Amino acid sequence: MSPEALFDRKFSTKSNVWSYSILTWEIMTYGGTPYTSIAAENMFDYLRDGNRMSQPVNCPNEILENDE
Repeated sequence: MSPEALFDRKFSTKSNVWSYSILTWEIMTYGGTPYTSIAAENMFDYLRDGNRMSQPVNCPNEILENDE
């Protein structure tokens, strides 16, 4: 769930881009699970503080630029 949807219950094109970005991350990590190092009860604060996943090693910058 995108930060906007999580914090404000707002769903928009921006939240759709977030979902697409998570899907892209999963593909580029060959099925990796996002945010495995963050406990579920800490996820809200983690995202609210502006933290995001790092760029996968094999992900070209061009793909990352499309997700912003």
